Amino acid sequence: MDAALAACPGAVVSARRSSAAGRRAAPGHQRRARLPCGNSRISRRGRGQLMAGADLLHAVEGLAGDRPEAVAQYHPVGRGRYEAVTYHRLREGFDYYAAALARAGVVPGMRACLMVPPGPDLTAVMGALTRLGAVPVLIDPGLAPAAVRSALAETRPQAFIGVAKAHVARLLLGWGRGTVRLPLLVGAGPAFLGAPLRRLRGTTGISGPSGNAEGREAPGLVAFTSGSTGPPKPASYNPGNLMAQFRMAGHMAGLPPGTVALSTLPPFSLAGSAMGLSMVVPDMNFLRPASADPAVLAGEICRFDVAAVFASPVVLERLSAYCAQHSRLLKPVRTVLSGGASLAPRTAEKLLACLPAQARLLSCYGATESMPISVLGHHDLLGDARCGSRRGWGSCVGVPLPDNNVRIIRIANGPIAEWDYSLLVAPGEIGEITVAGPGTSSAYDGQPQNTALAKIRDGKQIVHRMGDAGRFDEQGRLWFCGRVSQRVRTAHGEVFTEQAEAVANTVPGVRRCGLVGTGPAGTQLPVLCVETERRLRGAQRRKAVTDTLALMQGIPHLAGIKQVLFHPGLPVDIRHNSKINHPALAVWAARKIRG
Repeated sequence: MDAALAACPGAVVSARRSSAAGRRAAPGHQRRARLPCGNSRISRRGRGQLMAGADLLHAVEGLAGDRPEAVAQYHPVGRGRYEAVTYHRLREGFDYYAAALARAGVVPGMRACLMVPPGPDLTAVMGALTRLGAVPVLIDPGLAPAAVRSALAETRPQAFIGVAKAHVARLLLGWGRGTVRLPLLVGAGPAFLGAPLRRLRGTTGISGPSGNAEGREAPGLVAFTSGSTGPPKPASYNPGNLMAQFRMAGHMAGLPPGTVALSTLPPFSLAGSAMGLSMVVPDMNFLRPASADPAVLAGEICRFDVAAVFASPVVLERLSAYCAQHSRLLKPVRTVLSGGASLAPRTAEKLLACLPAQARLLSCYGATESMPISVLGHHDLLGDARCGSRRGWGSCVGVPLPDNNVRIIRIANGPIAEWDYSLLVAPGEIGEITVAGPGTSSAYDGQPQNTALAKIRDGKQIVHRMGDAGRFDEQGRLWFCGRVSQRVRTAHGEVFTEQAEAVANTVPGVRRCGLVGTGPAGTQLPVLCVETERRLRGAQRRKAVTDTLALMQGIPHLAGIKQVLFHPGLPVDIRHNSKINHPALAVWAARKIRG
Protein backbone atom coordinates (compact mmCIF):
# COMPACT_ATOMS: atom_id res chain seq x y z
CA MET A 1 0.00 0.00 0.00
CA ASP A 2 1.29 3.46 -0.79
CA ALA A 3 2.87 5.06 2.26
CA ALA A 4 0.74 8.17 1.97
CA LEU A 5 -2.59 6.42 2.32
CA ALA A 6 -1.15 3.90 4.74
CA ALA A 7 -0.24 6.80 7.00
CA CYS A 8 -3.95 7.39 7.66
CA PRO A 9 -4.74 5.66 10.96
CA GLY A 10 -6.39 2.34 10.16
CA ALA A 11 -6.74 3.26 6.50
CA VAL A 12 -5.85 -0.21 5.30
CA VAL A 13 -6.89 -3.68 6.40
CA SER A 14 -5.39 -6.96 5.25
CA ALA A 15 -7.11 -9.11 2.68
CA ARG A 16 -7.11 -12.30 4.74
CA ARG A 17 -9.78 -14.15 2.85
CA SER A 18 -9.54 -15.50 -0.67
CA SER A 19 -13.01 -14.17 -1.54
CA ALA A 20 -15.15 -11.07 -0.97
CA ALA A 21 -18.36 -10.78 -0.01
CA GLY A 22 -36.01 1.60 -28.26
CA ARG A 23 -37.26 3.45 -29.48
CA ARG A 24 -36.58 4.89 -32.95
CA ALA A 25 -37.20 8.47 -34.14
CA ALA A 26 -36.56 7.80 -37.80
CA PRO A 27 -35.72 4.42 -39.37
CA GLY A 28 -31.96 4.04 -39.82
CA HIS A 29 -31.12 7.31 -38.12
CA GLN A 30 -31.65 7.05 -34.39
CA ARG A 31 -31.91 4.11 -32.03
CA ARG A 32 -32.70 3.80 -28.35
CA ALA A 33 -33.37 0.38 -26.95
CA ARG A 34 -33.23 -1.67 -23.82
CA LEU A 35 -30.02 -3.43 -22.89
CA PRO A 36 -29.44 -7.05 -23.86
CA CYS A 37 -29.09 -7.90 -20.15
CA GLY A 38 -32.62 -6.69 -19.49
CA ASN A 39 -31.87 -3.88 -17.05
CA SER A 40 -34.47 -1.16 -16.63
CA ARG A 41 -33.82 2.55 -17.00
CA ILE A 42 -33.26 4.78 -14.00
CA SER A 43 -36.19 7.06 -13.19
CA ARG A 44 -36.19 10.60 -14.51
CA ARG A 45 -36.24 11.89 -10.98
CA GLY A 46 -33.19 9.83 -10.07
CA ARG A 47 -31.41 10.95 -13.21
CA GLY A 48 -32.02 14.60 -12.35
CA GLN A 49 -30.65 14.12 -8.87
CA LEU A 50 -27.49 12.48 -10.20
CA MET A 51 -26.92 15.26 -12.70
CA ALA A 52 -27.48 17.99 -10.14
CA GLY A 53 -23.82 17.84 -9.08
CA ALA A 54 -23.09 14.31 -7.87
CA ASP A 55 -19.65 12.94 -8.73
CA LEU A 56 -17.09 10.41 -7.60
CA LEU A 57 -16.74 12.17 -4.23
CA HIS A 58 -20.45 12.11 -3.45
CA ALA A 59 -20.90 8.54 -4.66
CA VAL A 60 -18.11 7.16 -2.47
CA GLU A 61 -19.14 9.26 0.51
CA GLY A 62 -22.69 7.96 0.18
CA LEU A 63 -21.44 4.37 0.06
CA ALA A 64 -19.21 5.04 3.07
CA GLY A 65 -22.33 6.11 4.97
CA ASP A 66 -24.44 3.14 3.87
CA ARG A 67 -21.81 0.38 3.80
CA PRO A 68 -18.76 1.67 5.71
CA GLU A 69 -17.06 -1.71 6.19
CA ALA A 70 -17.63 -2.98 2.65
CA VAL A 71 -14.41 -3.35 0.64
CA ALA A 72 -13.99 -0.66 -2.01
CA GLN A 73 -10.67 -1.83 -3.44
CA TYR A 74 -8.13 -4.64 -3.14
CA HIS A 75 -4.72 -3.20 -3.88
CA PRO A 76 -1.41 -5.08 -4.54
CA VAL A 77 1.46 -4.21 -2.17
CA GLY A 78 4.11 -6.57 -3.55
CA ARG A 79 5.19 -10.21 -3.22
CA GLY A 80 1.68 -11.44 -3.87
CA ARG A 81 0.20 -9.52 -0.95
CA TYR A 82 -2.92 -7.34 -1.16
CA GLU A 83 -4.55 -4.82 1.13
CA ALA A 84 -8.29 -4.27 1.39
CA VAL A 85 -9.52 -0.68 1.61
CA THR A 86 -13.04 -0.20 2.95
CA TYR A 87 -15.36 2.63 1.89
CA HIS A 88 -14.97 4.15 5.34
CA ARG A 89 -11.19 4.16 5.01
CA LEU A 90 -11.41 5.46 1.46
CA ARG A 91 -13.46 8.41 2.74
CA GLU A 92 -10.78 8.97 5.38
CA GLY A 93 -8.35 9.06 2.48
CA PHE A 94 -10.41 11.92 1.05
CA ASP A 95 -10.01 13.74 4.38
CA TYR A 96 -6.31 12.98 4.50
CA TYR A 97 -5.52 14.22 1.02
CA ALA A 98 -7.91 17.17 1.19
CA ALA A 99 -6.05 18.40 4.28
CA ALA A 100 -2.65 17.85 2.68
CA LEU A 101 -3.63 19.51 -0.61
CA ALA A 102 -5.18 22.48 1.17
CA ARG A 103 -2.01 23.01 3.23
CA ALA A 104 0.04 22.77 0.04
CA GLY A 105 -1.95 25.61 -1.50
CA VAL A 106 -4.55 23.92 -3.71
CA VAL A 107 -7.54 26.26 -3.97
CA PRO A 108 -10.95 26.17 -5.72
CA GLY A 109 -10.70 26.39 -9.50
CA MET A 110 -7.04 25.38 -9.59
CA ARG A 111 -6.12 22.86 -12.27
CA ALA A 112 -4.13 19.89 -11.01
CA CYS A 113 -2.47 17.37 -13.31
CA LEU A 114 -2.86 13.91 -11.79
CA MET A 115 -0.40 11.13 -12.61
CA VAL A 116 -1.02 8.36 -10.09
CA PRO A 117 -1.51 4.65 -10.94
CA PRO A 118 -4.95 3.06 -10.40
CA GLY A 119 -5.62 2.24 -6.78
CA PRO A 120 -6.83 3.83 -3.54
CA ASP A 121 -4.43 6.77 -3.76
CA LEU A 122 -5.77 7.79 -7.17
CA THR A 123 -9.37 7.51 -5.96
CA ALA A 124 -8.66 9.41 -2.76
CA VAL A 125 -6.76 12.24 -4.48
CA MET A 126 -9.53 12.56 -7.07
CA GLY A 127 -12.12 12.84 -4.29
CA ALA A 128 -9.98 15.31 -2.34
CA LEU A 129 -9.52 17.58 -5.35
CA THR A 130 -13.26 17.55 -5.93
CA ARG A 131 -13.91 18.38 -2.29
CA LEU A 132 -11.59 21.38 -2.56
CA GLY A 133 -13.25 22.54 -5.79
CA ALA A 134 -10.09 21.99 -7.86
CA VAL A 135 -10.11 20.56 -11.41
CA PRO A 136 -8.31 17.21 -11.90
CA VAL A 137 -6.52 16.93 -15.24
CA LEU A 138 -6.02 13.24 -16.11
CA ILE A 139 -3.25 12.51 -18.60
CA ASP A 140 -2.36 8.98 -19.59
CA PRO A 141 1.35 8.66 -18.72
CA GLY A 142 1.63 6.09 -21.49
CA LEU A 143 1.35 8.88 -24.07
CA ALA A 144 4.47 9.89 -25.96
CA PRO A 145 6.51 12.41 -23.93
CA ALA A 146 5.97 15.11 -26.55
CA ALA A 147 2.22 14.53 -26.40
CA VAL A 148 2.22 14.84 -22.60
CA ARG A 149 4.23 18.06 -22.82
CA SER A 150 1.77 19.44 -25.36
CA ALA A 151 -1.21 18.38 -23.24
CA LEU A 152 0.15 20.17 -20.17
CA ALA A 153 0.95 23.27 -22.21
CA GLU A 154 -2.68 23.40 -23.38
CA THR A 155 -4.38 22.83 -20.03
CA ARG A 156 -1.82 24.88 -18.03
CA PRO A 157 -2.18 23.15 -14.64
CA GLN A 158 -0.78 25.00 -11.65
CA ALA A 159 -0.34 21.80 -9.60
CA PHE A 160 1.29 18.54 -10.63
CA ILE A 161 0.35 15.60 -8.37
CA GLY A 162 2.11 12.35 -9.08
CA VAL A 163 4.27 9.46 -7.99
CA ALA A 164 8.06 9.74 -8.07
CA LYS A 165 8.42 8.39 -11.63
CA ALA A 166 5.99 10.98 -12.97
CA HIS A 167 7.94 13.80 -11.31
CA VAL A 168 11.25 12.52 -12.69
CA ALA A 169 9.74 12.64 -16.18
CA ARG A 170 8.35 16.12 -15.45
CA LEU A 171 11.79 17.45 -14.55
CA LEU A 172 13.72 15.69 -17.30
CA LEU A 173 11.24 16.40 -20.10
CA GLY A 174 10.04 19.84 -19.09
CA TRP A 175 6.41 18.90 -18.53
CA GLY A 176 4.39 21.84 -17.26
CA ARG A 177 7.33 24.20 -17.31
CA GLY A 178 6.13 27.76 -16.88
CA THR A 179 2.74 26.85 -15.34
CA VAL A 180 3.29 24.24 -12.60
CA ARG A 181 4.08 25.99 -9.33
CA LEU A 182 2.92 23.24 -6.94
CA PRO A 183 4.76 19.94 -7.52
CA LEU A 184 3.20 17.49 -5.04
CA LEU A 185 4.51 13.99 -4.41
CA VAL A 186 2.26 10.98 -3.74
CA GLY A 187 4.05 8.17 -1.93
CA ALA A 188 7.75 7.77 -1.34
CA GLY A 189 10.46 9.77 -3.08
CA PRO A 190 13.06 12.49 -2.54
CA ALA A 191 11.69 15.88 -1.53
CA PHE A 192 13.32 17.68 -4.46
CA LEU A 193 10.74 16.04 -6.74
CA GLY A 194 7.86 17.75 -4.95
CA ALA A 195 6.34 18.45 -1.57
CA PRO A 196 5.48 15.04 -0.02
CA LEU A 197 1.74 15.01 0.67
CA ARG A 198 2.19 12.59 3.57
CA ARG A 199 4.01 15.36 5.45
CA LEU A 200 1.39 18.00 4.70
CA ARG A 201 -1.65 16.33 6.24
CA GLY A 202 -2.29 18.86 9.00
CA THR A 203 -5.73 18.52 10.51
CA THR A 204 -8.18 15.98 9.15
CA GLY A 205 -11.75 16.53 8.14
CA ILE A 206 -11.23 19.57 5.93
CA SER A 207 -14.44 20.37 4.10
CA GLY A 208 -14.09 22.56 1.06
CA PRO A 209 -16.57 23.68 -1.57
CA SER A 210 -18.14 20.83 -3.51
CA GLY A 211 -17.60 21.59 -7.15
CA ASN A 212 -15.60 24.01 -9.21
CA ALA A 213 -15.59 27.61 -8.07
CA GLU A 214 -15.48 28.78 -11.67
CA GLY A 215 -19.18 28.00 -12.04
CA ARG A 216 -21.65 25.41 -13.29
CA GLU A 217 -20.27 25.44 -16.82
CA ALA A 218 -16.65 25.04 -15.70
CA PRO A 219 -15.20 21.52 -16.01
CA GLY A 220 -15.23 19.19 -13.04
CA LEU A 221 -12.61 17.04 -14.74
CA VAL A 222 -10.42 17.17 -17.84
CA ALA A 223 -9.45 13.80 -19.38
CA PHE A 224 -7.28 13.47 -22.46
CA THR A 225 -8.09 11.18 -25.35
CA SER A 226 -5.60 8.43 -26.17
CA GLY A 227 -4.22 10.19 -29.25
CA SER A 228 -4.43 6.95 -31.26
CA THR A 229 -5.94 8.79 -34.25
CA GLY A 230 -4.37 12.24 -33.81
CA PRO A 231 -3.04 14.57 -31.11
CA PRO A 232 -4.58 13.88 -27.66
CA LYS A 233 -7.48 16.24 -26.94
CA PRO A 234 -8.70 17.43 -23.51
CA ALA A 235 -12.32 16.34 -23.05
CA SER A 236 -14.06 18.52 -20.49
CA TYR A 237 -16.53 16.82 -18.10
CA ASN A 238 -18.94 18.20 -15.58
CA PRO A 239 -20.09 16.11 -12.57
CA GLY A 240 -23.29 15.21 -14.38
CA ASN A 241 -21.29 13.65 -17.24
CA LEU A 242 -19.27 11.52 -14.85
CA MET A 243 -22.19 10.18 -12.87
CA ALA A 244 -24.18 9.48 -16.04
CA GLN A 245 -21.25 7.42 -17.31
CA PHE A 246 -21.00 5.54 -14.00
CA ARG A 247 -24.74 4.88 -14.04
CA MET A 248 -24.87 3.70 -17.65
CA ALA A 249 -21.86 1.43 -17.07
CA GLY A 250 -23.67 -0.03 -14.07
CA HIS A 251 -26.82 -0.67 -16.07
CA MET A 252 -24.83 -2.16 -18.90
CA ALA A 253 -22.95 -4.58 -16.67
CA GLY A 254 -25.97 -5.27 -14.42
CA LEU A 255 -23.80 -5.78 -11.33
CA PRO A 256 -25.30 -5.37 -7.84
CA PRO A 257 -23.36 -3.47 -5.13
CA GLY A 258 -20.81 -5.65 -3.41
CA THR A 259 -19.86 -7.56 -6.56
CA VAL A 260 -16.14 -8.28 -6.71
CA ALA A 261 -14.74 -7.00 -10.01
CA LEU A 262 -11.31 -6.76 -11.62
CA SER A 263 -10.40 -4.11 -14.18
CA THR A 264 -7.35 -3.72 -16.40
CA LEU A 265 -8.99 -0.54 -17.75
CA PRO A 266 -8.10 2.34 -15.35
CA PRO A 267 -11.37 4.30 -15.82
CA PHE A 268 -13.39 1.30 -14.66
CA SER A 269 -11.31 1.03 -11.49
CA LEU A 270 -12.55 4.50 -10.54
CA ALA A 271 -16.07 3.92 -11.83
CA GLY A 272 -16.36 0.56 -10.09
CA SER A 273 -15.75 2.05 -6.66
CA ALA A 274 -18.38 4.71 -7.34
CA MET A 275 -20.81 1.96 -8.44
CA GLY A 276 -20.45 0.11 -5.14
CA LEU A 277 -18.27 -2.69 -6.49
CA SER A 278 -15.31 -4.21 -4.65
CA MET A 279 -12.58 -3.53 -7.20
CA VAL A 280 -9.47 -5.69 -7.46
CA VAL A 281 -6.60 -3.59 -8.82
CA PRO A 282 -4.49 -6.14 -10.73
CA ASP A 283 -0.73 -6.39 -10.28
CA MET A 284 0.24 -5.22 -13.77
CA ASN A 285 1.79 -2.37 -15.74
CA PHE A 286 -1.21 -0.26 -16.76
CA LEU A 287 0.92 1.57 -19.33
CA ARG A 288 1.36 -1.68 -21.29
CA PRO A 289 -1.78 -3.81 -20.89
CA ALA A 290 -0.60 -6.23 -23.59
CA SER A 291 2.24 -7.22 -21.25
CA ALA A 292 -0.11 -8.21 -18.41
CA ASP A 293 0.77 -11.67 -17.07
CA PRO A 294 -2.31 -13.87 -17.69
CA ALA A 295 -1.20 -16.28 -14.96
CA VAL A 296 -1.30 -13.44 -12.42
CA LEU A 297 -4.70 -12.27 -13.66
CA ALA A 298 -6.15 -15.78 -13.50
CA GLY A 299 -4.74 -16.18 -10.01
CA GLU A 300 -6.28 -12.92 -8.84
CA ILE A 301 -9.65 -13.85 -10.32
CA CYS A 302 -9.76 -17.14 -8.40
CA ARG A 303 -8.19 -15.77 -5.22
CA PHE A 304 -10.76 -13.01 -4.77
CA ASP A 305 -13.74 -14.81 -6.32
CA VAL A 306 -13.96 -12.14 -9.02
CA ALA A 307 -17.42 -12.17 -10.56
CA ALA A 308 -16.85 -9.45 -13.18
CA VAL A 309 -13.87 -8.63 -15.39
CA PHE A 310 -13.32 -5.39 -17.33
CA ALA A 311 -10.52 -5.59 -19.92
CA SER A 312 -9.42 -4.70 -23.44
CA PRO A 313 -9.48 -7.35 -26.19
CA VAL A 314 -5.71 -7.89 -26.16
CA VAL A 315 -5.78 -8.74 -22.43
CA LEU A 316 -8.75 -11.08 -22.92
CA GLU A 317 -6.94 -12.75 -25.82
CA ARG A 318 -3.88 -13.44 -23.64
CA LEU A 319 -6.00 -14.59 -20.71
CA SER A 320 -8.05 -17.01 -22.81
CA ALA A 321 -4.91 -18.41 -24.47
CA TYR A 322 -3.35 -19.04 -21.07
CA CYS A 323 -6.48 -20.73 -19.73
CA ALA A 324 -6.71 -22.95 -22.81
CA GLN A 325 -3.06 -23.95 -22.55
CA HIS A 326 -3.36 -24.83 -18.85
CA SER A 327 -6.95 -26.20 -18.96
CA ARG A 328 -8.01 -23.59 -16.43
CA LEU A 329 -11.62 -22.60 -15.80
CA LEU A 330 -12.32 -19.16 -14.34
CA LYS A 331 -15.13 -20.49 -12.15
CA PRO A 332 -16.13 -17.30 -10.25
CA VAL A 333 -16.62 -15.11 -13.35
CA ARG A 334 -20.19 -14.33 -14.35
CA THR A 335 -19.69 -11.19 -16.49
CA VAL A 336 -16.88 -10.03 -18.78
CA LEU A 337 -16.97 -6.54 -20.26
CA SER A 338 -14.62 -5.82 -23.18
CA GLY A 339 -13.79 -2.24 -24.15
CA GLY A 340 -11.25 -0.14 -25.99
CA ALA A 341 -11.62 -1.82 -29.39
CA SER A 342 -13.86 -4.24 -31.27
CA LEU A 343 -13.85 -7.74 -29.82
CA ALA A 344 -13.10 -10.39 -32.43
CA PRO A 345 -15.57 -13.31 -32.44
CA ARG A 346 -12.81 -15.91 -32.23
CA THR A 347 -11.41 -14.20 -29.11
CA ALA A 348 -14.91 -14.31 -27.65
CA GLU A 349 -15.15 -18.05 -28.43
CA LYS A 350 -11.82 -18.78 -26.74
CA LEU A 351 -12.78 -16.74 -23.70
CA LEU A 352 -16.19 -18.33 -23.30
CA ALA A 353 -14.52 -21.75 -23.33
CA CYS A 354 -12.75 -20.90 -20.05
CA LEU A 355 -15.81 -19.38 -18.35
CA PRO A 356 -18.76 -21.06 -16.63
CA ALA A 357 -21.70 -21.91 -18.90
CA GLN A 358 -23.91 -19.20 -17.39
CA ALA A 359 -21.32 -16.43 -17.87
CA ARG A 360 -22.01 -13.59 -20.28
CA LEU A 361 -19.61 -11.57 -22.40
CA LEU A 362 -20.40 -7.96 -23.33
CA SER A 363 -18.52 -5.87 -25.88
CA CYS A 364 -18.77 -2.12 -25.24
CA TYR A 365 -18.44 0.74 -27.74
CA GLY A 366 -17.59 4.29 -26.76
CA ALA A 367 -14.90 6.95 -26.57
CA THR A 368 -13.26 9.24 -24.04
CA GLU A 369 -15.80 11.91 -24.99
CA SER A 370 -18.78 9.60 -24.51
CA MET A 371 -18.68 6.29 -22.69
CA PRO A 372 -20.46 3.89 -22.91
CA ILE A 373 -22.50 4.29 -26.10
CA SER A 374 -23.66 0.80 -27.01
CA VAL A 375 -23.21 -2.81 -25.98
CA LEU A 376 -23.29 -6.18 -27.76
CA GLY A 377 -23.84 -9.51 -26.02
CA HIS A 378 -21.89 -12.61 -27.01
CA HIS A 379 -24.96 -14.40 -28.42
CA ASP A 380 -25.30 -11.65 -31.05
CA LEU A 381 -21.54 -11.37 -31.51
CA LEU A 382 -21.25 -15.06 -32.35
CA GLY A 383 -24.54 -15.22 -34.24
CA ASP A 384 -25.76 -13.22 -37.21
CA ALA A 385 -23.46 -10.29 -36.32
CA ARG A 386 -20.53 -12.55 -37.12
CA CYS A 387 -22.12 -13.46 -40.44
CA GLY A 388 -22.50 -9.77 -41.24
CA SER A 389 -18.83 -9.14 -40.50
CA ARG A 390 -17.87 -11.93 -42.90
CA ARG A 391 -19.93 -10.19 -45.59
CA GLY A 392 -17.90 -7.00 -45.18
CA TRP A 393 -20.37 -5.01 -43.07
CA GLY A 394 -17.79 -4.11 -40.42
CA SER A 395 -18.06 -4.90 -36.71
CA CYS A 396 -21.40 -4.85 -34.93
CA VAL A 397 -21.19 -2.83 -31.71
CA GLY A 398 -24.73 -3.51 -30.56
CA VAL A 399 -27.71 -1.49 -29.48
CA PRO A 400 -27.26 2.06 -28.10
CA LEU A 401 -27.90 2.41 -24.38
CA PRO A 402 -31.25 3.95 -23.43
CA ASP A 403 -29.97 7.45 -22.55
CA ASN A 404 -27.92 7.84 -25.73
CA ASN A 405 -29.33 9.42 -28.86
CA VAL A 406 -27.22 7.92 -31.66
CA ARG A 407 -27.68 9.18 -35.22
CA ILE A 408 -25.78 8.81 -38.50
CA ILE A 409 -24.96 11.92 -40.54
CA ARG A 410 -23.32 12.55 -43.89
CA ILE A 411 -19.51 12.51 -43.82
CA ALA A 412 -18.24 16.09 -43.90
CA ASN A 413 -14.78 17.52 -43.32
CA GLY A 414 -15.59 20.90 -41.81
CA PRO A 415 -17.45 22.04 -38.68
CA ILE A 416 -21.23 21.83 -38.36
CA ALA A 417 -22.53 24.54 -36.03
CA GLU A 418 -26.24 23.68 -35.74
CA TRP A 419 -28.13 20.42 -35.99
CA ASP A 420 -30.46 19.94 -38.93
CA TYR A 421 -32.30 16.76 -39.87
CA SER A 422 -31.08 17.17 -43.45
CA LEU A 423 -27.71 16.01 -42.10
CA LEU A 424 -29.03 12.46 -41.67
CA VAL A 425 -28.15 9.76 -44.17
CA ALA A 426 -30.70 7.41 -45.68
CA PRO A 427 -31.63 4.32 -43.61
CA GLY A 428 -28.85 1.72 -43.76
CA GLU A 429 -26.35 4.08 -45.39
CA ILE A 430 -22.85 4.56 -44.02
CA GLY A 431 -22.08 7.95 -42.48
CA GLU A 432 -20.46 9.46 -39.41
CA ILE A 433 -21.71 8.25 -36.03
CA THR A 434 -22.93 10.97 -33.64
CA VAL A 435 -24.11 10.70 -30.03
CA ALA A 436 -25.89 12.99 -27.60
CA GLY A 437 -26.72 12.20 -24.00
CA PRO A 438 -25.95 12.91 -20.35
CA GLY A 439 -22.62 11.08 -20.49
CA THR A 440 -21.32 13.04 -23.48
CA SER A 441 -18.79 15.83 -22.88
CA SER A 442 -19.72 19.17 -24.37
CA ALA A 443 -16.33 20.61 -25.34
CA TYR A 444 -12.58 20.24 -25.54
CA ASP A 445 -11.03 22.32 -22.83
CA GLY A 446 -9.37 25.43 -24.25
CA GLN A 447 -9.61 24.17 -27.84
CA PRO A 448 -12.43 26.04 -29.59
CA GLN A 449 -11.29 24.91 -33.03
CA ASN A 450 -11.39 21.20 -32.17
CA THR A 451 -14.65 21.74 -30.31
CA ALA A 452 -16.18 23.29 -33.44
CA LEU A 453 -15.05 20.31 -35.53
CA ALA A 454 -16.44 17.68 -33.14
CA LYS A 455 -19.56 19.26 -31.60
CA ILE A 456 -22.95 20.24 -33.02
CA ARG A 457 -25.45 22.30 -31.06
CA ASP A 458 -28.95 20.80 -31.09
CA GLY A 459 -31.12 23.11 -29.02
CA LYS A 460 -29.90 22.86 -25.44
CA GLN A 461 -27.90 19.68 -25.97
CA ILE A 462 -24.55 19.04 -27.62
CA VAL A 463 -24.11 16.34 -30.26
CA HIS A 464 -20.67 14.75 -30.41
CA ARG A 465 -19.27 13.63 -33.75
CA MET A 466 -17.44 10.38 -33.06
CA GLY A 467 -15.18 10.52 -36.09
CA ASP A 468 -16.24 6.91 -36.70
CA ALA A 469 -18.02 5.68 -39.81
CA GLY A 470 -21.00 3.43 -39.24
CA ARG A 471 -24.56 2.46 -40.06
CA PHE A 472 -27.67 0.98 -38.48
CA ASP A 473 -29.11 -2.33 -39.59
CA GLU A 474 -32.81 -3.22 -39.72
CA GLN A 475 -32.68 -4.53 -36.13
CA GLY A 476 -31.46 -1.20 -34.76
CA ARG A 477 -27.93 -2.43 -34.17
CA LEU A 478 -24.99 -0.13 -34.81
CA TRP A 479 -22.16 -1.26 -37.09
CA PHE A 480 -18.68 0.26 -36.82
CA CYS A 481 -16.94 0.55 -40.20
CA GLY A 482 -13.72 2.34 -39.23
CA ARG A 483 -12.44 5.84 -38.58
CA VAL A 484 -13.68 8.42 -41.08
CA SER A 485 -10.21 9.91 -41.42
CA GLN A 486 -8.69 6.48 -42.16
CA ARG A 487 -10.99 5.39 -44.98
CA VAL A 488 -9.15 4.48 -48.17
CA ARG A 489 -10.19 6.69 -51.07
CA THR A 490 -9.48 4.89 -54.34
CA ALA A 491 -10.31 5.81 -57.90
CA HIS A 492 -13.27 3.44 -57.71
CA GLY A 493 -14.73 4.59 -54.40
CA GLU A 494 -14.13 4.53 -50.67
CA VAL A 495 -13.18 1.48 -48.63
CA PHE A 496 -13.65 1.52 -44.85
CA THR A 497 -10.96 -0.16 -42.77
CA GLU A 498 -13.07 -2.24 -40.37
CA GLN A 499 -15.10 -3.76 -43.19
CA ALA A 500 -12.00 -5.32 -44.75
CA GLU A 501 -10.21 -6.12 -41.49
CA ALA A 502 -13.15 -7.99 -39.96
CA VAL A 503 -13.19 -10.24 -43.05
CA ALA A 504 -9.44 -10.87 -43.16
CA ASN A 505 -9.32 -11.62 -39.44
CA THR A 506 -11.43 -14.74 -40.07
CA VAL A 507 -8.68 -16.36 -42.18
CA PRO A 508 -6.90 -19.20 -40.32
CA GLY A 509 -3.40 -18.15 -39.32
CA VAL A 510 -4.13 -14.40 -39.47
CA ARG A 511 -3.79 -12.87 -35.99
CA ARG A 512 -4.86 -9.35 -36.99
CA CYS A 513 -4.59 -6.97 -39.91
CA GLY A 514 -4.83 -3.32 -40.87
CA LEU A 515 -6.08 -1.75 -44.11
CA VAL A 516 -4.32 1.44 -45.25
CA GLY A 517 -4.14 3.50 -48.41
CA THR A 518 -0.95 4.64 -50.11
CA GLY A 519 -0.76 7.55 -52.50
CA PRO A 520 -2.91 10.68 -52.84
CA ALA A 521 -6.56 10.64 -51.76
CA GLY A 522 -8.83 9.75 -54.68
CA THR A 523 -6.27 7.46 -56.28
CA GLN A 524 -5.06 5.53 -53.26
CA LEU A 525 -3.91 1.93 -53.49
CA PRO A 526 -5.60 -0.20 -50.79
CA VAL A 527 -3.02 -2.30 -48.94
CA LEU A 528 -3.86 -4.97 -46.38
CA CYS A 529 -1.09 -5.39 -43.80
CA VAL A 530 -1.27 -8.79 -42.10
CA GLU A 531 0.24 -10.03 -38.86
CA THR A 532 0.14 -13.81 -38.81
CA GLU A 533 0.27 -16.30 -35.98
CA ARG A 534 3.87 -17.10 -35.08
CA ARG A 535 3.76 -20.65 -36.35
CA LEU A 536 3.08 -19.68 -40.00
CA ARG A 537 6.00 -20.05 -42.40
CA GLY A 538 6.58 -20.38 -46.15
CA ALA A 539 3.70 -22.12 -47.91
CA GLN A 540 1.37 -21.54 -44.97
CA ARG A 541 1.88 -17.77 -45.21
CA ARG A 542 1.34 -17.84 -48.95
CA LYS A 543 -1.90 -19.77 -48.42
CA ALA A 544 -3.05 -17.16 -45.90
CA VAL A 545 -2.55 -14.47 -48.56
CA THR A 546 -4.39 -16.49 -51.20
CA ASP A 547 -7.31 -17.16 -48.85
CA THR A 548 -7.48 -13.51 -47.78
CA LEU A 549 -7.55 -12.17 -51.33
CA ALA A 550 -10.15 -14.78 -52.32
CA LEU A 551 -12.46 -13.51 -49.57
CA MET A 552 -11.97 -9.92 -50.71
CA GLN A 553 -12.79 -10.79 -54.32
CA GLY A 554 -16.09 -12.30 -53.19
CA ILE A 555 -17.31 -9.01 -51.69
CA PRO A 556 -18.00 -6.26 -54.27
CA HIS A 557 -16.95 -3.26 -52.19
CA LEU A 558 -13.72 -4.99 -51.14
CA ALA A 559 -12.79 -6.53 -54.50
CA GLY A 560 -10.29 -3.73 -55.20
CA ILE A 561 -7.98 -4.94 -52.43
CA LYS A 562 -5.26 -6.89 -54.18
CA GLN A 563 -2.12 -5.99 -52.26
CA VAL A 564 -1.11 -7.82 -49.07
CA LEU A 565 1.99 -7.14 -46.96
CA PHE A 566 3.20 -9.16 -44.00
CA HIS A 567 4.00 -7.15 -40.89
CA PRO A 568 6.02 -8.58 -37.97
CA GLY A 569 3.86 -6.86 -35.35
CA LEU A 570 1.23 -4.26 -36.17
CA PRO A 571 1.51 -0.94 -34.30
CA VAL A 572 -1.29 -0.45 -31.79
CA ASP A 573 -2.67 2.31 -29.59
CA ILE A 574 -0.92 3.11 -26.31
CA ARG A 575 -3.92 3.02 -23.99
CA HIS A 576 -5.46 -0.36 -24.81
CA ASN A 577 -2.82 -2.01 -27.05
CA SER A 578 -5.78 -3.21 -29.17
CA LYS A 579 -6.57 -0.63 -31.86
CA ILE A 580 -4.43 -0.65 -34.99
CA ASN A 581 -2.40 2.54 -35.40
CA HIS A 582 -3.36 3.12 -39.03
CA PRO A 583 -1.38 6.37 -39.61
CA ALA A 584 1.87 4.70 -38.52
CA LEU A 585 1.01 1.60 -40.51
CA ALA A 586 0.33 3.66 -43.65
CA VAL A 587 3.82 5.19 -43.45
CA TRP A 588 5.34 1.72 -43.12
CA ALA A 589 3.32 0.34 -46.05
CA ALA A 590 4.23 3.25 -48.34
CA ARG A 591 7.92 2.79 -47.54
CA LYS A 592 7.65 -0.97 -48.10
CA ILE A 593 5.99 -0.55 -51.49
CA ARG A 594 8.50 2.06 -52.65
CA GLY A 595 11.47 0.08 -51.50
